[in-house]
Amino acid sequence: MPSITIRREATLSGIHYVVPYVMDEKEQFYMEHDLAWNRLSYADAEKRCQQQKMRLATEAEWKQLLDSKVMEKDKWPVYLPYWGESSKGFFTTGKVNTLKGTSLLNVLCVK
Repeated sequence: MPSITIRREATLSGIHYVVPYVMDEKEQFYMEHDLAWNRLSYADAEKRCQQQKMRLATEAEWKQLLDSKVMEKDKWPVYLPYWGESSKGFFTTGKVNTLKGTSLLNVLCVK
């Protein structure tokens, strides 16, 4: 199994946020800030977080991360939404939508 690299991370109010990355030719990715970022389905995003003993973020945790402005400051990927709990797509505009699990989005894990 390929190893997981943490590309971005932050800790806010005791919640640890990470954006994991795996270099694997079977995984979809896209480029932003001169780095490759994984694009995973909902099921694969859940698995990726579980592999790190973490989980997908809640809507409240996503709002806290957005409000902190750490994503802009530290150049987190923002072109695509992130997966959140219960098949929710978290958009950097603050919008939250329930999406089809087959959509390929960024992965954000929390603990």
